[in-house]
Amino acid sequence: MSLPVHFYANYNKLIIGGILVFFIGFFFVYMSLEADDAFSMGFFGFMAFMMMAIGVIIALQSGGRQPLLSLTEEGIYFRQYPGFKPLFCPWDNIWTVKTENSMAQDMIVVVVKSPLDMLHSAKGNFVQRNHARNGMRMYGSPIVINSYLLATPYFEVFKTVYEEIEKRKTVSP
Repeated sequence: MSLPVHFYANYNKLIIGGILVFFIGFFFVYMSLEADDAFSMGFFGFMAFMMMAIGVIIALQSGGRQPLLSLTEEGIYFRQYPGFKPLFCPWDNIWTVKTENSMAQDMIVVVVKSPLDMLHSAKGNFVQRNHARNGMRMYGSPIVINSYLLATPYFEVFKTVYEEIEKRKTVSP
């Protein structure tokens, strides 16, 4: 397969998820109107605001149409979610790729040789840095691709990444 190769998110799922979260916010609006005390009113009002804001953010992120995973001659560019800036990992820093199953979701984990360098490259964006750290804790690598977000079947993505890594291993000294 010739590079670059791009794998995109399933944007329909993101839009539907954003709309669903937005409408869950309406439930909290109703609960805040029905609340008897000021604390419950404030709590449900705050939850309504947060759910609506998160729903709008999710729906807006799906409009970017940027790839979640890009394989280039230099390495892998990886976004944990649409809307994030991509993390970059050169081919010589990649050890292997594996699959993990977590809470009935298949994850593609790209195991890197020096994960701390990857964590340091995620500076500036708190959410992105947190996701990379959580990936390190749970799967041993900051590059964890959730198959639920991918438009392409996850095994095809896994196979393509694996083939590129193996090609680089046979070429490198």
